[in-house]
Amino acid sequence: MKDVVTLKVKKDRLKIYLNPEADFFCIKQNLKDKFIELKNFIDRGKIAIEFSERVISEEEEDELINLIKENSDLEITYVFSNSDTDPKMKIDFNSLNGEGKVKFYRGILRSGNLLEYDGNIIVFGDVNPGGIVKASGSVIVLGHLNGTVYAGKENEKGAFIGALYMNPIQIKIGDYIARNPNPQMENNKKSKKESKFEIAYVNGENIFIENYNKNMLDVILENNN
Repeated sequence: MKDVVTLKVKKDRLKIYLNPEADFFCIKQNLKDKFIELKNFIDRGKIAIEFSERVISEEEEDELINLIKENSDLEITYVFSNSDTDPKMKIDFNSLNGEGKVKFYRGILRSGNLLEYDGNIIVFGDVNPGGIVKASGSVIVLGHLNGTVYAGKENEKGAFIGALYMNPIQIKIGDYIARNPNPQMENNKKSKKESKFEIAYVNGENIFIENYNKNMLDVILENNN
């Protein structure tokens, strides 16, 4: 099979060049063959990878990542890709509440946009009214949170939601829901302007939103145990 995948080791990552004109099935097979051939020559270890040359969807990216994991002993720590116009970065490491994966997203989630991930999510940007974030773990928004966030699995209390500008339409943590009673909440220009990192978490049977402090994280961790 003609090579449609090229691997090059850079200083801080393994760069994977994907032929932009090749059939995606051929790309998967070629990538699989390469990692099977290299398996006996590559030691176990952590590695960052970058997909280049070809624009791939998030689903295609996940397929390639899983294929690499299944056919090598490598632990993928960072994944860089050009899957969207808004650059994204994924990272696998111990999560905010002890285990799992974290997805980094850079950009603005506008009305009608949905960002969903089985793990934790960190957004470098704003979540506008009508934008929705869903995570099985915790969610952090390093910007304005004016949309809707669903964090944590059902029947669990250990997840939390954090934001620099906390003004959500609705948040849900596990089975617990809180809504914003402010009738001006959908007007971005009238949202909070002071930068004050706040965390929403479950304590007992209620959701609390407070300024970040270490004692609060102790409460969250206790709820997760």
